[in-house]
Formats: sequence, C-alpha cells, structure tokens
Amino acid sequence: MVDDKNQKNNILEDVKNYWDARSQSYSELNNKELQSFKSQAWEELIRANVDIKEGMKVLDCGCGPGFFSVLLCKLLCKVTSIDYSEDMLARAKINANTHLSTNKPEFFKMDAQNLDFKDESFDLVISRNLTWNLPNPPRAYKEWLRVLKKGGTLLIFDGNWYLHLSDSKQKERFDEVRKELAKRGLEDHMSRTKDGVDTKIMEDIAKDLFFSYHKRPEWDKQFFQDMGLRVMIDEDIARRVYDDLELLTYNSNLPFMIKVLK
Repeated sequence: MVDDKNQKNNILEDVKNYWDARSQSYSELNNKELQSFKSQAWEELIRANVDIKEGMKVLDCGCGPGFFSVLLCKLLCKVTSIDYSEDMLARAKINANTHLSTNKPEFFKMDAQNLDFKDESFDLVISRNLTWNLPNPPRAYKEWLRVLKKGGTLLIFDGNWYLHLSDSKQKERFDEVRKELAKRGLEDHMSRTKDGVDTKIMEDIAKDLFFSYHKRPEWDKQFFQDMGLRVMIDEDIARRVYDDLELLTYNSNLPFMIKVLK
C-alpha cells in the first residue's frame, strides 16, 4: 500500500512530466503574450494590487516559461523563479535572455510545496495557473506565507480548471463550451493541444488533485481567513487579460485573483 506522502510525490512527478511535454508550445504562448496587449494588461493588474518598487524581492512560484518573471524584471524587481519542470525552466531561461538584457531572474528547480528559502525572504509571492496542479495546496500556501515578509503581498491567479470532474453544474457548463467551440469550428485547447499532447493525460492526473474537488476562490478565501489574514478576491479579471477566443474557450472556468496581505 502506497502511503499518502508517496502518492502525492508520484502525482507531482506525473504533473511535471506532463508540463515537460507541453513546455515548447507553452513557451510559444508566453512569448506571444509578452508581445501582445497582455503584457501591459497583466502589468496594470499587478500594479493595481501591489506597490511595485525597484529592487523589491519577488518569488514567482511555478514560473513556467517565465512570463511573470520577465514582466517583473522589466519593472526592476529582483525576481527568483521556481518550477518543478526542468523543461519549463530551460525555456524560461531562454526567454529571459531574449527579452531582458540586464536584471534577469534567478531560476531554481523546486517544489512549490517545499521551499528552500528562509523565512520572510520576499516582498511579493506571485503565481499563475499553478495551484490547481498541486497535490497539497494547503501546504504550499503555508510555505508561501512563511517566505513572505510581514507586510508583504501574496497574489494568486488561477481558475477552476478541472472542477467539472466533481461538480455537475460545472460539468454542464464545461460541455456547453466544448460544443459551442466545435459548432464554430474553433480550436479547443481543453480538448486538444497544439503540440499533440493528449489532454486526457492531465484529466486522469487531475482526478487525484486537491482542487478538482473544491470550488474556488471560495475555498481559498476561507483558508486564508481562518489564518487571520486579510483576503481580497477579484473574479472579473478575464475581460482585462484574455482575448475574445480565450473568453469563449475558458468560459466555464474563467480566472480569478486572490490577494492576501500578511
């Protein structure tokens, strides 16, 4: 019998392998974002919630190919970027060298649920589309708060990506969107990826992931409030950072923002 810790480690490895395989196409997507309206849109959204100052220390959790890392380095922050996927980190380093001449991020392979940093090391901890991938989000959140300085900000951007596996209403909405995309002859990245990676792989993995069974951001808000922290939720960020096709494709699981003040 596999114990709980080993099971979570196995899931984490499965998630890593999936995103290793997706690293090239995801990197191409991030590069397009950096050269589109999204770069400014995300910058404005971050600035609206954090007083960005030159030299402030930022931890980018689950940096992927480095979108936030590049963006925050351009804002003259001192950025530390972590990801558990070696291939994503390799792409992130290439992208940082492409888009930045100076003030580049420091990259580390690291499990976002088990950080190697000292307490209160960062002014800002930020992540995008990471937490739904984690076997143990509560542990990750405690770690992120541990390394966040008192008075610092935690910004989490995510969505209910696989809640349709456990929620009937979410499943109904999810299926409706798939049918609408098919009817219009549009690409559906939730059903088929450009790089040919079978999305059923992630769906099978997601059956064992924590946030496939907890509605968000309600769960997250309660978690942080139970810790005595001030939490702000914004469920209306999609119209600011998505294009029209994304608004349709991800209509059943539009992104939200969670802001936590320590």
